[in-house]
Amino acid sequence: MLPELPDFSLSYEQQFDLQKYKQLIKDISRPDLEELMIQVMRLQMAHENLAKGMIKNCVSTNH
Repeated sequence: MLPELPDFSLSYEQQFDLQKYKQLIKDISRPDLEELMIQVMRLQMAHENLAKGMIKNCVSTNH
């Protein structure tokens, strides 16, 4: 079982897109889903690193 996601709001457009993706993944093979999950995690990590870098840059330029 997957862990619970934090409670956050999605826009109507994001909710619609999410429903489209739910339909698309029904026909994807298990190996392809595994690869997609790895890519999603990598992008999430890159996003986190970018956000941390921007915050660090803002903090260091304000001091």
